[in-house]
Amino acid sequence: MEKSSALKYVSQMKPKEHAIMFYLAPADKRLVLFTYLKAGLDQGETSAYVACEESPDHIRDAMVRFGIDVKRLEKEEALYVIHLRNWYIVEGEFSISRTIERWKEL
Repeated sequence: MEKSSALKYVSQMKPKEHAIMFYLAPADKRLVLFTYLKAGLDQGETSAYVACEESPDHIRDAMVRFGIDVKRLEKEEALYVIHLRNWYIVEGEFSISRTIERWKEL
């Protein structure tokens, strides 16, 4: 799928819809993911980004450069940027039931 088609596709995705995409570079990954997040945020949805390869601060900085008002959205609890260790792996352990509960709470 070419980049413009992928961006159009993700900007029209609905909550709970999923897609698997492969990226050649981190910048491509951010472009697709941030397009998806921004589309939802612009419609008043809450979004979460679980960071694993990059730090949450690095992700926040990239989001700001992309045009996402991170400080305002986090303050309004409309955007969460969370590290993998603070979401999926707590105290060194993964628990599917805890993870599902956390997603429901969010």
